[in-house]
Amino acid sequence: MSEIYKLLILPAVGLLLLLIGVLLFVRVRRFVAGALRAEGRVISLASYMHGGRATYAPVICFTARDGGEFEFTDPVSSRPASHKIGDRVEVLYDWQDHSRARLASPLRLYLAPAIVGFLGLAFTSTGIAVLWSFLRG
Repeated sequence: MSEIYKLLILPAVGLLLLLIGVLLFVRVRRFVAGALRAEGRVISLASYMHGGRATYAPVICFTARDGGEFEFTDPVSSRPASHKIGDRVEVLYDWQDHSRARLASPLRLYLAPAIVGFLGLAFTSTGIAVLWSFLRG
């Protein structure tokens, strides 16, 4: 493979990650814009093993506007647990599909798009700098 093609891999991967980050951001924004809010309560903590250590995700119960009670496990787990059983939390949920619910926390909602977008930006800018340096000298 030619040297120039090898140098194009890093910015190409970066642009792909940047695109995925933007798509994730748009998806979260659409969800937030169309979601209904409800007060929820942490009813338990789900535990997951990572490298021999447990992390904990809150299991939340909330009542939707139509009166139905729904339960979901937050996709973000941490050590120590981010919430205690009995904590009241704000929930965002899809009015058509109540199983699509998330905690109304900007950090939890936008962390994945921010990380993927930042990695894409870093890969793209580094790849362009390396490519520019190669082409100049």
